[in-house]
Amino acid sequence: MNRGRPLAWLAALASVVGLLAACGNESDTDANPAGQVQVDRAEPDSDLPDSPFGRLLSWSAPTADRVWAVTTAEKTCASCAALWSYAPGSTRGWKRVHTFAEPAEAGQDDGYGPFPPVSATSLVMAPDGLHGWFRWDTDGILATEDGGRSWRHLPSPQDPDERATGEIAVHEDHLYLVLLAQCESDECPNTVWRTGLGESEWTEVTPEGSEGIFELSASDAGLWAEDLGTGAVHTSRDGADWERTPLGRFGGLCLPADGTPDVLAAACQTSDQGEPGGEVEVSEDRGRTWRTIHSTPRNVEAVVAGPKGHFLVLAGGQGVLISDGTTSKVPSTGGLHEWSGRFIDEQTIYLGGPRGLFATRDGGRTWDNLISKKRVG
Repeated sequence: MNRGRPLAWLAALASVVGLLAACGNESDTDANPAGQVQVDRAEPDSDLPDSPFGRLLSWSAPTADRVWAVTTAEKTCASCAALWSYAPGSTRGWKRVHTFAEPAEAGQDDGYGPFPPVSATSLVMAPDGLHGWFRWDTDGILATEDGGRSWRHLPSPQDPDERATGEIAVHEDHLYLVLLAQCESDECPNTVWRTGLGESEWTEVTPEGSEGIFELSASDAGLWAEDLGTGAVHTSRDGADWERTPLGRFGGLCLPADGTPDVLAAACQTSDQGEPGGEVEVSEDRGRTWRTIHSTPRNVEAVVAGPKGHFLVLAGGQGVLISDGTTSKVPSTGGLHEWSGRFIDEQTIYLGGPRGLFATRDGGRTWDNLISKKRVG
């Protein structure tokens, strides 16, 4: 059974009636002090039962010594989710930080019942371990300033009384949001907005001349925005300046991938006739020229670039690690829709999906499934 949707640039993840009343879907609204934007709290009901560590939905590893995970919380309610933290190397295992209040709308019911509306990329925690963002697919974007113990809904950039919704990406402690246009005219395109850690006010950073931005992809290399009909645009300066990448590079056969400050990466198909085959291409001059560093008879679905010639590649559902031209397999995470990876450095790498959250601290020679660790609360 695959309950999911593709990654941010491929797509994203998609109650029992008798439990609805127990889920506590109430949110308090603070008074609006002068000069501050009013936002809703999203606190859980203190009477909700503790949920065991469920199925992995989303995760974030901002540093080598702290990992965060969002899991299902069926004991609370079918569409609820719980937040956990784990310190690799410790003996305490996973600690439950927060059980989110039931979202206003559950995820898609695919015949097996409602499901939390959480995507593989929904959770992003900052390296300080205090700030972060979490996005419901159906119920808006939340922010935390205390390590996930409490959360607030962010206001919409165009209406402070409404919750912010849309595709998100995070780059250098800023949250970027694609706000969908409220009309279908070409004269009313989607807009891009930015807010910082602990902030609730937005700054518009829409690329000049954009015709239809729908998705964002962020990495250490900067921020990508796919502009419908004109290719892709890229910024490494908090949206202040955007550069256009040649249309031929991202005309549908190649898609931007997670990169580094020195290397931009792309996942490419080698045929537009439905035949399998793909390659990974990289650029070291901000997208002006490209070279192929990996070819495969399978379709390349995702790429994550790391330091000094290290890459994680998902092709045909099988993940591989490329280290200085040498290719080795990585643990199976159980499907391309929820697959995601992150390099902390050359030796420390995280890889996550429904079947587990894996970590290596020796450059890929051995992998440890962190999901198998003891849960303590």
